[in-house]
Amino acid sequence: MAVQTDPAIRNNPGMIRDSAAWRFSRGLIAHIDEALRQLEKQRVSDQSVHSARKAIKKARAALRLLRESCGEDVYRHENAALRDAGRCLSSLRNAKSMVDAFDAFRELHPAQLRSEDFEAMAMQLRATLLAKRREFLLTPYTLRACRQLLSACRARILQLKPGKRKAASVFAGLERIYRSGKKALAAAKHAGTPEALHEWRKQVKYLANALDLLDITDDRRMAGTDEWTGELADMLGEDHDLAELALNFAGNRETIDSMSPNSLIKMIERRRANLEKNAFALGAKIYGEKSAQFAARFDESLGKIKG
Repeated sequence: MAVQTDPAIRNNPGMIRDSAAWRFSRGLIAHIDEALRQLEKQRVSDQSVHSARKAIKKARAALRLLRESCGEDVYRHENAALRDAGRCLSSLRNAKSMVDAFDAFRELHPAQLRSEDFEAMAMQLRATLLAKRREFLLTPYTLRACRQLLSACRARILQLKPGKRKAASVFAGLERIYRSGKKALAAAKHAGTPEALHEWRKQVKYLANALDLLDITDDRRMAGTDEWTGELADMLGEDHDLAELALNFAGNRETIDSMSPNSLIKMIERRRANLEKNAFALGAKIYGEKSAQFAARFDESLGKIKG
């Protein structure tokens, strides 16, 4: 991501201005600004909510890179604020994800999933989305709360006092992000539950967004790593959405019992098994080294922005 200099940051003497931390602080503010821009449109759409959530996730990744720099108390407070802002948008976004996931799954199996029973399921998911959309648009408190959380977080970040914030602090933040992903991978392999896999996905997304902020596309030592993390996040995202679909249909017996019993859920389980097999194989490639060794590969790149 090409980070644009915000005049409010550039002219604020209290803002972090030191080396790498200055660059990533700008990235953090830029992502918060993008989320606010999406939520301040005259008509907030499914797409703008999706874009706002993506921007919030990128802001949280930037904050993780700055964790050592800004201090633990600041990190925890602002991470909670960004997390809560994202949760304001979750209900609508999750309903849209279910519609998209089922549509994509039907495209994978057009012969098996073209009957009226499956179209009824799709209509049921769209009805849920419509209800969530109306609830979101007709209940301004949720949207207002999200904007307030983002704006307050932005203001506090702007007021951070300068200190000894060197590239090494970003280096430490990257190491922590990678280590959390390794731990989440181990937990997902051990437990194999949708919850553990979803937690691993979140950690993979933090790594993918951090690599995007680090802008490693021209770094031969990291060739493929950013593409792999994006691919892995997509696999785990599809797995999570399918798990939610199966849970939805399993709890709606009157719908699935009108067709051959549990056939859809069995198809979903087969797809998830394949996704998880591929995800664990790719995860072993990405997380196959020690955290310090992974982060050390960025030492030279971070050194270029120390001053």
